[in-house]
Amino acid sequence: MTVRKAQHHVEICPANDFRYVIFLKMVYLACFMMLLFLIASMIGMEGRYSIKTRWTPTGNAEHSENFYKVDNIAQAGIDKSQEVASSSDSYPTDLTSSPSTSHELRVPTPSNVKTLRTLANIRIITHEPPPASATIKPLKYLPGYSTTEHYIKKDGNCLFRTFAHFKYEDQEKHIQVRQEMIQYIEANPFEFQDFVEGEDPEPEIRLKKYLYKMKNGAWGDELSIKALSEAYELNVVVVSVSDRSMYAQLHVGNKGTTGFRGAYLQNDHYELLFQA
Repeated sequence: MTVRKAQHHVEICPANDFRYVIFLKMVYLACFMMLLFLIASMIGMEGRYSIKTRWTPTGNAEHSENFYKVDNIAQAGIDKSQEVASSSDSYPTDLTSSPSTSHELRVPTPSNVKTLRTLANIRIITHEPPPASATIKPLKYLPGYSTTEHYIKKDGNCLFRTFAHFKYEDQEKHIQVRQEMIQYIEANPFEFQDFVEGEDPEPEIRLKKYLYKMKNGAWGDELSIKALSEAYELNVVVVSVSDRSMYAQLHVGNKGTTGFRGAYLQNDHYELLFQA
């Protein structure tokens, strides 16, 4: 230690104060570098553009979702769904087709493969509408699957029209389907109120506002699918497609059966989905 003389007294000061400050700074810097390393490792393992979510609500309905965004977007054109569904983490890279129609989209290859794997494990048993009333078109990027085109009317009730076809094989009963969904939610509020988003802190109030909107013609959503799947005891798969992603959602409303009704969502509009 050092002795420092003042005018009227003597101070004894540790000589290593400065070294102690330097040591603390080095420790803080090392901790910060370790934190950066951990973050970089996490990004490297999952991928910058990879998002994976899974949500399983209470009750009998199950919902699973796989959503991917990647840098290199490949066009549709997988030759055999069986080969793709059984493939490992290596994805085909030479996928080409001319996007001449609304169904021929630029879909990320990883999400394409993931969706095919999900669909390969289920059996779609959607009732086909009368041939004279609907056009059924194959999906080139989902080999072995097809969808109706301009069959479900675009009037803001397309989800309820789709379930009206599932339940009654008549999409014009969509008003009845909407009412039955509302009644089911009102009879089972605790199964749904925690899933309703909103600014109100009380889930009961959020659910009340949600039902008010549904009674006044709001579009159906995932909560509607959950409610209708349970109310009708139906298994439903929804394939959602945009220009940069594709994923499949499974809603299990009846564990006693293996068949699924199929819905196809594109551009905020639902159509029927079929399996060859």
